[in-house]
Amino acid sequence: MFQGRVVRILFVLFSLLFLFSCSEQESELNIQGETIILERSHNDEFEFVILPPTGFHELVEIGNTGKLLTNIPYLYTSGIFPSIDVLNEILSKGIYDAGMSGGVRWQPYKLQQGDFELTFKSVKSISSSSNLEFIEPADWVKTFKDWKVWVMFIKQGVPWKEHKRLNDMVTEIEIKLAAAQLKADISEINRIHLEYIETEQELIDYIDIHMNK
Repeated sequence: MFQGRVVRILFVLFSLLFLFSCSEQESELNIQGETIILERSHNDEFEFVILPPTGFHELVEIGNTGKLLTNIPYLYTSGIFPSIDVLNEILSKGIYDAGMSGGVRWQPYKLQQGDFELTFKSVKSISSSSNLEFIEPADWVKTFKDWKVWVMFIKQGVPWKEHKRLNDMVTEIEIKLAAAQLKADISEINRIHLEYIETEQELIDYIDIHMNK
């Protein structure tokens, strides 16, 4: 019983870390209006940088998309491989920073059309998760954050509608906060930051309650 609760709590923490980190990165991309045009095939090799948990000793690696994906923290915690749309969203960001868990930085790109299956097979061949599988997500899954909500629904039974609503609220607040920071509006930053803390806590509580039923 206790061990099961610990596993559920860790799953929540890992999932939220991934969601919030990618939300911050997406907010930055929305404001800067970056356009991604580069495409790579599944076996194209390129440089990417492994970000250390602490310090400044970054490590440059060379590999294909499969090798890059296996270095992204927590991506396969659920044992499910992302869909092509979600995968391209991840790749087009060019960075994933998990703070104390490290991260990866690379030149943003999208996967060449028709290379999804080959990429999945490549990841399975080098991943430590032998049970990794691909399941076609529900129609309402449009983004990476939606996909994580859907994964927690099918794996942990967390109801997706309210989970998605709260998660979308957090994302919207993050975008507003980033805009306020650009304007250096201290009073607005403080107001939005408080709203963010309250909404984020509501999201965490919702997930925790439904995972422990």
